[in-house]
Amino acid sequence: MRTSRPLYVGTNEIVNFFTDDRLPVKILRHIALRIANNLEPIKSIIKNKLTEADGSRTLLPRLF
Repeated sequence: MRTSRPLYVGTNEIVNFFTDDRLPVKILRHIALRIANNLEPIKSIIKNKLTEADGSRTLLPRLF
């Protein structure tokens, strides 16, 4: 349970971030998505993590 708790909490925080309709959160969400979409290193890291493509080049650790 101790090892899965960070994943559970992190997932809930991401869901809360993307479902919150308050204006400041909407603005922050818009900025975060623009940055992630326009900075190729960040975009590649996210894409590789989501598609499990060539884990040897990613900066994030493998979860499983």
